[in-house]
Amino acid sequence: MRPVPHLNRQKSLAIEEANLRGVSSELAAKYKIHRTTLYRWVKGQVAIKAARPTKTFAVDTKRGPAITYPELEKRLLEWVTDMRRNRSKCVTTECLMITGARFKPRLLSDRSERAALEYLRRFRLRNRLSVRRITHRGTKQRSEMENVASAFGASMRWSTENNSIVSIFSGHSKYDHVYNMDQTSIYIDMNPNTTITFTGDKNVDVVQSMTENAFRASVFLCASATGKKMPPLIVFAGVPNADVHQELLNHPLHRDRVILTVQRKAYCDERVMLDWIDEVWGPGASNQRLDVSVMRSFKSRCRRLYVNYHINHDFPANTTARRFLMTQIVLLAWESIEEKRIARGFVKAGLVPIGPREADGSFRVQDPPSEPPSEPASAGEESKTE
Repeated sequence: MRPVPHLNRQKSLAIEEANLRGVSSELAAKYKIHRTTLYRWVKGQVAIKAARPTKTFAVDTKRGPAITYPELEKRLLEWVTDMRRNRSKCVTTECLMITGARFKPRLLSDRSERAALEYLRRFRLRNRLSVRRITHRGTKQRSEMENVASAFGASMRWSTENNSIVSIFSGHSKYDHVYNMDQTSIYIDMNPNTTITFTGDKNVDVVQSMTENAFRASVFLCASATGKKMPPLIVFAGVPNADVHQELLNHPLHRDRVILTVQRKAYCDERVMLDWIDEVWGPGASNQRLDVSVMRSFKSRCRRLYVNYHINHDFPANTTARRFLMTQIVLLAWESIEEKRIARGFVKAGLVPIGPREADGSFRVQDPPSEPPSEPASAGEESKTE
């Protein structure tokens, strides 16, 4: 049976006796160890005495191979830190390879490319670096966009309460007249990104009804800050007053619960928007309201309805069936979203105020910023300032 490891307290006692009497087999036998083990304890007595007495190992015990290029590792980590300081520049393994070869030419001259990649992998592990999916792309950083959104929200809250056509209404009723509109694209194939299959399958394939993004429609959603909903507008590809347009006009849900129209590329241009205003905001449409919420929730529900439908049904056989299916999915997805989710979306976006109220029932809001957020300097301006 393997002997129980000695605690650091017992090791310290053996070390003190060895320092007085010397390392010998008799002293090692007293502690039931070999003489070479006692010699190792005496050699590492500084670390053992500094460690916790109830542990069986030293605190500063160091394992693993030594770093081949410590100076290169230090400079490479400083370079990555500088590149990602403002979260504005992308760093790839190829960038690390080029920069490492610039700092230390032997990184590539003394080893193969595969060995250099393995060194960079260990470099990432040692310094807690990982390869991550980019979550935001754009000409502005996310923090700059948040500043613009905050300034816009402050202006909206102040205007709604103090200086707009809806500020004449008292209390909560004014937010029945504050509307927001957004747009998203819906495709006929809305398969999820994952599937359940058998372990060990080499390929995980899924059949689509059409090529990717071959059949799409634009959906425009509008609702008030209190959750009152307007009919969604669905724009399909087609020519006005042609066969597809007439088919949509004859749809049983058109004008009652949804607005259907066409545009040559399934986009919303000026003509489509004016038609939607006439249909939705006309005298006879004041009570025809549907749901709107966060786009992520809407598209998630559309995908769920798509998957549930195709459990027992085949893919649509023609374009007429595809348009009918997309209309049903969009409508059911809107109707399944609660009005309180819409109101929370307005609050989360900062478009409506919350908190203390004045004596007349209006919300107490801060004045909007006097100056708009400054635009970030361009590359040419940065080079001039440097």
